[in-house]
Formats: sequence, C-alpha cells, structure tokens
Amino acid sequence: MRNGQKTWGLLAGAAAFVSALVWMSGCTAKAVLPVSVFYPATPTPLPTCGLLLNGCETLAENGNWSGTKATRALTTLHATQGSNAISATLTSWASWNDQILVLDSFANSNFTGYPQLKADVYADPGLVGGSYTQLVLVGDSAAAGKYYCMMSVTPPNLVAGQQTITWNLDNWGPGATQIPYGQPLSKLMFVLNTGASGGTGAGYSLTLDNIRLVAPCGTPTPTPSPVPPTPTFTPNACGLLFNDWETLSDNGTLTPANMTNATASLSTQHVVRGTHSLDLNITATSSSGWNDKILYLSGFTPAVLSGYTTMQADIYVDGNILANAGYPPQLMLFADATGNTYKSIAAGVVLTGGTQHVTWTLDWSNIPSGTPLTGLFLIINRDAGTVGVSGLGHFYIDNMRLCP
Repeated sequence: MRNGQKTWGLLAGAAAFVSALVWMSGCTAKAVLPVSVFYPATPTPLPTCGLLLNGCETLAENGNWSGTKATRALTTLHATQGSNAISATLTSWASWNDQILVLDSFANSNFTGYPQLKADVYADPGLVGGSYTQLVLVGDSAAAGKYYCMMSVTPPNLVAGQQTITWNLDNWGPGATQIPYGQPLSKLMFVLNTGASGGTGAGYSLTLDNIRLVAPCGTPTPTPSPVPPTPTFTPNACGLLFNDWETLSDNGTLTPANMTNATASLSTQHVVRGTHSLDLNITATSSSGWNDKILYLSGFTPAVLSGYTTMQADIYVDGNILANAGYPPQLMLFADATGNTYKSIAAGVVLTGGTQHVTWTLDWSNIPSGTPLTGLFLIINRDAGTVGVSGLGHFYIDNMRLCP
C-alpha cells in the first residue's frame, strides 16, 4: 500500500521530459553513455564575489584545453573580460557533445566554499534547438577516484547568443555518481546536451570567457574542509520548537523497523540550531521511487498538532538523492493516529539539492482535527524512471518547528 503512491502533492502541470541520454554505471569515464533530460536550473542569486578561474586570455591560462570533437582557438569576438575568449568549433555532432571544451591541470581546483561557477557564453544559433539545450558541467577528481560526475543537480539551459551561465555546485556527496565535498578536481568538461533532431551542429561554435567561482561576499573558504560553509539564510524561528535533534531521542523515539532504508546518526554538519543535526544516510530506495522507510518518529509531544498551521524544518539534501526527470522530487509528511494509519497530513514540498527551508501546510482532511498522532513519517517521493541518479546519499534535518 505504501509503495507506488506517486500522485501525492505532484506539481500541477509538471512536464514529463523525454529521456534523451543514459550515462554511466557509477562515476566512470569509461562509459560515455546518454544522460536524461534535466529540469531547468533555477540558480540561487548570490553576490558576484569570488575567484577568476580562467580568463581565457590564452589557451594555456590556468590549465590545458582539449577535446576530440572540436577545434579551439582564441577570439576577440564575444570577449567579456580582458581581450580574448576561447571558441570551440564542433567537428562532429551528437545529442551529448562531451569532447569540445575540456579543462585540466588548473590551479584553485578545490571548490570548497564556492557554491556556484559562472561563465559568459556565446552559442551559435546552429547549436541550439529541439526540445531542450543545456550546458552540463561534468568533473573528474583523481584524488577521490571519481570520474565523469555531474557537478550540478539541474544543469542550466543554453540559448542562442550571448548569456551568462550559472551552475549550482550542489551535487557533492558520497554516492557512486558524486565527488565528495572538499576533494580537488582534476578535470572540468563543458558538455553540450541537446534534444535537436536532424541537422548538424558541426561547424558551429561555442565561446567561453570569464569563468569564475562565485561565493557570498567575504565568505569563501580558502582552506579545504570536510564541513560545508555555514548557511547564509536565517533559520526558521516561528512558533514551538518540535525537535532540534541534539540527541537521537530528542522529543520522541526513532523506530528502526520503519526506517530500514536509512541509518540515523547525529552530525555536526549542516547544523542550523544547537550543535547537532540528524543525518539520515539513505542506503536503499524502492523500485517505485516512493521511499517511506527513512524516518519514523513516535512518542513526541505535543501529539495534537491541529492547533498549528504549518510544520517547518531546515534541511540539507545530497544532490544524488534527487531525481531529474518526470516531476520534481518531493518531501512528504505522513502520520499515524489511532484508527487512522499512514495518512498524509500535508501536501508534499519540492526538494532541491543543498540547504533549504521546507514548510508543510498541515491539512486535517485525512485525520480528524484534534486527534493525537502516534507517529510521523518523512517520505521522499522521486521519479523512479530517472537514470543516472541513485536516490542514495545523506539527508540532514534540523530545527523542526510547529508554527501557528
């Protein structure tokens, strides 16, 4: 009954993207296989402080450029900083063009403390078309032994002409298709992923300039650290503190029998309130994508939640947990009560990679208002048909509150 419930809280009108490409088994460069179409990225706005990674003034500036599917040359056209840009003219064409702009042997290879990478890009109109066109950022880390890993959960769209592209660097993690946070990169690949059918992009050019790492002003971390930067948002502070996970038995009991797809432990990472957060290491998923075996809490107070309008929490999600096609992944809130078990008490909220606030609007349509609850479930609802995203990784939660 619990698996396969794929309709809870789905976004109205969420488009089912056509799977165009399936890529690797694990994080390996040996299989350059197709990748799914991704939901368009909505980069988080940040101040434009940071570090120039490559100004594209010479072909040897901070690294070496290569790629077997394009020829590269300096150009003064479309330069946005300095006097030159680097232009790659494609010599062959496919839906997944990964050997056109490959950078290796660069300094400042540890991106710790920089949540975004930006570049100024000009795309010839002949490169753009079909149902989607994206510029995907793929990385290698020889130090971590991880190769051909996407750096963003949701790659940005590419349009014809001049534009600034932003990649959210939010796909770090321990998963098979991820590079662990804090590990240096040995290679970056700018991959043209397109749904264009018919025709050819060979002979057209993609031009890059002003490739820079971006961080909130004054806060980039210059020294590698296993702990990600302190969140820059203001923690939720409404109403009643329900659980801040200072201990595993903080306001309730975790029930291992209902958490067989995750292991729970305290962590000092991604803490918003106090000194600890709850780290749910998701080690298994269901075939349907409905993962309801990750958190079950019982014995909490207050047990009657109907006097509150919302439940809120601060969370961090490894990018590998999230699906990238069909519909956005969601975090569902279900409850048990006497005579009413396994009922939804709020519409699902959409998850993105990294740190975010979540707010569930409590709804007592399925459990009568005023009924004491005996258990709470957190459920991740993701598109099981997505390839290249395992659904495994770490999910951190802190500062759960009940708000009037």
